[in-house]
Amino acid sequence: MKRSSPLTWLKIFTFLAILVSIYLAAQHYSPNESKFCQWSATLDCNIVNKSPYSTVDGILYLLSFEYGLNTPYIDIPIPNAVLSILLFLFVFGALFSLEKKGTYFGMNVTRTITVLRTLLWISLIYAAYLFFIEVSVLKAYCPFCIVLDILIILILILLYRVPFSHPLHLPRRKP
Repeated sequence: MKRSSPLTWLKIFTFLAILVSIYLAAQHYSPNESKFCQWSATLDCNIVNKSPYSTVDGILYLLSFEYGLNTPYIDIPIPNAVLSILLFLFVFGALFSLEKKGTYFGMNVTRTITVLRTLLWISLIYAAYLFFIEVSVLKAYCPFCIVLDILIILILILLYRVPFSHPLHLPRRKP
């Protein structure tokens, strides 16, 4: 039996992350609450996904309104799920570029992998912040958000399983 490469699993997990992110973005914009993800008082995507923390300005909201800090509040109503869609579309495209040993937005394979790792670390830190909000502020959990967090972790781990000595590696240009 042929063993799947880390790149294959990366594509599968990234595609799943795109689907979950699209679902969360659709639910964020939906005027109706989803019964599909409303399992109990504490397991409810609606509470999390329609909270003030579900958008990019959620950090400013936390600092201004929860902690009472004198920070400027800027209304940026872009849902975190939309950023997630954009991130994982970028990752998905990069994975196909890596497979073809080509450049991606002008980056060689080594640089592409480095950028992907950096973006996924930032995404993981942001996911940890959002999980902190679920636990300590909202006291409610979004199962789909948790699935997305797990996918971020899996994708990041697999990105480290694609070593620079991988057949996809292109030699660095000499200065």
